[in-house]
Amino acid sequence: MTELQKWNLVNDATSFELLHQAICDISDVEGNIASSTSGWHYQAMQERLGKVHHDGTDPTILTRAYGIRRQAMALLAGYNLHFHPIKNDLLGNRG
Repeated sequence: MTELQKWNLVNDATSFELLHQAICDISDVEGNIASSTSGWHYQAMQERLGKVHHDGTDPTILTRAYGIRRQAMALLAGYNLHFHPIKNDLLGNRG
């Protein structure tokens, strides 16, 4: 899966259930999701997403990789955002 496809999958998640699945789908063969500081195993990130969704935990516990944190925050706020930073950069757009 390309980087753009990973961004699109996360950013197209219109529910926490779809975001939960996207987190699994974007992981590498070892189950890790790359981030700027360290890799996260997708199951740990799914558990954190559950805490954000069900327990009201602050979304900053989620990685920013592929827009996971931003999409969770948008879902919490009731928004369905489709901002694709990589795609917009490739097209020369700034959002």
